[in-house]
Amino acid sequence: MRKLHLKKVNVLGIDVCDIRPERAVLLSFEAMRSHEFDTVLFLSAVGSLFCQNTPWAPELVNGLPLVVPGDQHTELAVSRQMVEGDNGLGKFTDEYMKRFLSRMNREYREIFAVTSQQDRLTDLDAYLTENYPNITMQGMVYESDTEGGADKVVNEINAHIPDALLLLLPVADQLMFLKDYSPMMNTRLCICIESLHPFIVKETISVPRWIRVLHLESLYRWFNREEKLERTIAGSIFKKKVNEDSQTEAGHDEQN
Repeated sequence: MRKLHLKKVNVLGIDVCDIRPERAVLLSFEAMRSHEFDTVLFLSAVGSLFCQNTPWAPELVNGLPLVVPGDQHTELAVSRQMVEGDNGLGKFTDEYMKRFLSRMNREYREIFAVTSQQDRLTDLDAYLTENYPNITMQGMVYESDTEGGADKVVNEINAHIPDALLLLLPVADQLMFLKDYSPMMNTRLCICIESLHPFIVKETISVPRWIRVLHLESLYRWFNREEKLERTIAGSIFKKKVNEDSQTEAGHDEQN
């Protein structure tokens, strides 16, 4: 990906790009046509907290060409505007994925997905088959506690040479892959999102009629998301740290 001159906002030590989803998709496809390995990383509250507590992670993430908001918490930290709703991964990520997959479908592209659970891989395959039938999807489950598991994943990626790699893994596993295996992976574009399950649920879940009549769709989806609790806890800690960081900066400005 060519050197980008984008507006960035420092979020707890990580520079997050403040751009629109359609621009991020455009840059992603430019990267796909390049001759280099490029990464788009969606930074969530969980990912941000991981970086704060892992000495080597901030340098790695800040060295990536495109780090964008990965949930409503980082969206709020970047835009300083209220982000309404929580029906997916965040407005930015949801819009990016819709545009990205639609264009992949139009261009008959191939995706290789790496997940931590077989059911997540199966759900993604079913979702793409139903909604984006021109996308060819290959994939593999990565078990971090299995000896040689990462090498097997890299070998499978290189056997298929996909247009785009989706690393749908916990942030620690994502960053390990980027740190240790980036030069070995034969693909042009790597997209790191901890999970697409909330996006798939949002796009496909069937809401009963009586729920729609009472305008309770958001509450219904809230109870149907497995990852809601973890994201809520991480978001609360993340917001506390962001507020503390802002107060510290304000104090320094007053002293100067």
